[in-house]
Amino acid sequence: MKGQKGDRDAIIHHNKMDIVQRLLAENMRGQMPLKAFGIETAKVREVLSAKLPDVETKDDDADMFYILEDETLLHVEFQTTSNKDDVFRFAQYVLKLYNKYKEETDSESIKIQSFVLYAPHIRRPVRNKLDVGVLCYEFTPIFLNEINADAEYSKIADKIKQDPHLELSEEEKMLMIYKPLFSSSFRDIEREAILVVRDLKELADSAIKSRMISTVFVLTMKYLSENGQTKIWEVLKEMNIVRDEMEKWLSTGRSLGRTEALAESIRKRLNKGRSIDEIAEEEDLSVEEVNKILRVNQ
Repeated sequence: MKGQKGDRDAIIHHNKMDIVQRLLAENMRGQMPLKAFGIETAKVREVLSAKLPDVETKDDDADMFYILEDETLLHVEFQTTSNKDDVFRFAQYVLKLYNKYKEETDSESIKIQSFVLYAPHIRRPVRNKLDVGVLCYEFTPIFLNEINADAEYSKIADKIKQDPHLELSEEEKMLMIYKPLFSSSFRDIEREAILVVRDLKELADSAIKSRMISTVFVLTMKYLSENGQTKIWEVLKEMNIVRDEMEKWLSTGRSLGRTEALAESIRKRLNKGRSIDEIAEEEDLSVEEVNKILRVNQ
């Protein structure tokens, strides 16, 4: 048992939650990013960098920013803790987001929506409004333990049983991945996680199957008993490609984080008067590659 736990810890990156959230966000282009949680919005046109300059908090990065097809800016947070001062941090993110993109559009027409997803162990009430007279900010809280998606999930699971080669939409994948967290107790989360893994095993595409099961494992791991973790881990071990696939996927997430950090570093050097040519030489990159990093991580 101890050896199995060591294997799990070796593969699961210490920033697993951040990486998984970012990777899921990256896949939501053309989808409704909150549909799995019962919220319908316009579809995602672009996933924005979560790096915001000059935000001085202990958690300097917001979780997810999107530009929707109706031009709305969507800010989404995933919280595993609740603090009365969180609303100040979120308001700061939104103001920075507005300031960052107001130059690129008509500032009078910018509309920002803010949602916060709360992990299943967090319950109402939370402070979701900041009103200091001249400034008012309010986010919409979404409590995962209050969501009932049984009917929608059953339809997806039935479709997989009828056609294991079915290509799931990103919205359907999101609902299946988060389904265990739509529970109010650790015991229920564990039971649902094992059931979801059982349904996912029916998928014919081994790469998608392993990634989705790995993601369920990462998102629910803190709620699982040692026995529950072992059950899911044994399923993962049965798939010969799981170690390579999971490490490759998590490495992609780490790469995303490094690229964003590099873009921020490049901007700071440009602000200090360094040229693109000089920075490209320092980073052993071409000028085109430097410009691409800046463009992708605007």
